[in-house]
Amino acid sequence: MALRWHKKPLSRTDAQQPTRGYRVPYLRFTKSKNPQNVQIWFRNTFFAGMVWTNGFFGNHAVEETSVRFRVTILGVFKGNRMMKITHDSNRCRNHNTPNTWLHYDDATLADFAAQNLAGRAAEVLLDINGNYHFNIS
Repeated sequence: MALRWHKKPLSRTDAQQPTRGYRVPYLRFTKSKNPQNVQIWFRNTFFAGMVWTNGFFGNHAVEETSVRFRVTILGVFKGNRMMKITHDSNRCRNHNTPNTWLHYDDATLADFAAQNLAGRAAEVLLDINGNYHFNIS
């Protein structure tokens, strides 16, 4: 069975566009009209088969893993890219911030810099063959 999460619209922050604050090079896996409990679903179900290790995000201890995604942006296949996923069960204590984040690789950051993708839809998919996909449409 395939697993899927989506977010529409991508915020300016998600799409790496200027805002009043700092650009953050990651996508927070928010509830965003999805039925899953995103605070635990990504760690315990969607990425459960990955090898998780202890790491840090800034000064905060996190669990992390690297995932190879098949990246497609506006219908153009961009290739396979490794992106880091971090999970911190305590993130939700900060105004219900999502516990799991996808950290964009340099090539995906360059794709965001080349075009304004704010307002578009993002999707992560685990297909029936065990392949991970990151799509912007």
